[in-house]
Amino acid sequence: MPERAFTYRRWFNQPVVLPTMFIGVLVLIHAILPAFPVYASSVEYRVKSAFLYNFTKFIEWPADTSKTGRPFCIGILGEDPFADAVEPLAGKSVGNRSLTVKRFANWNPAAGGCDILFISRTQERQLEEIIRRVDGLPVLTVGDTPNYAHRGVMINFFMADNKVRFMINLDKARRAGFNISSRLLKLAAVIE
Repeated sequence: MPERAFTYRRWFNQPVVLPTMFIGVLVLIHAILPAFPVYASSVEYRVKSAFLYNFTKFIEWPADTSKTGRPFCIGILGEDPFADAVEPLAGKSVGNRSLTVKRFANWNPAAGGCDILFISRTQERQLEEIIRRVDGLPVLTVGDTPNYAHRGVMINFFMADNKVRFMINLDKARRAGFNISSRLLKLAAVIE
């Protein structure tokens, strides 16, 4: 006969051992906890989205790009980690241009026509090829994958002390014709 201290009886009068209840509680906690990182991730990508827009205020694009008359385009290449976090940017003004957001599952020549191209971590294997394709174009490349800035992406987000930070590959940005404000550089980790 089981000890009473470690059991109780369910409504159908079957003994249930406390370790079984403990496992049930763990399963329940495991089912609930994934919701918290999703929320944290959505906040993280809303912050990154705001940074993308604010970069347009502190970075000067090569002179010929602002006179095209076409919308200012933020492209997301690969799996989209932003979900709907970038949607509020659509329609905002960047200088005299309206902002649009485009998504590309894989490389598409139209991605090279974007003003900012966020390169998702799902494109890591193709990164060198993507960088080669946009080289010489007025496309500000941005990512959030470790070592992207060292591999040629101009701005790379990272987390430090639970805050979104960014690294700027200044040499790569300058060679592409971008002029980055000293105010923005003070906020960044800069590599040359």
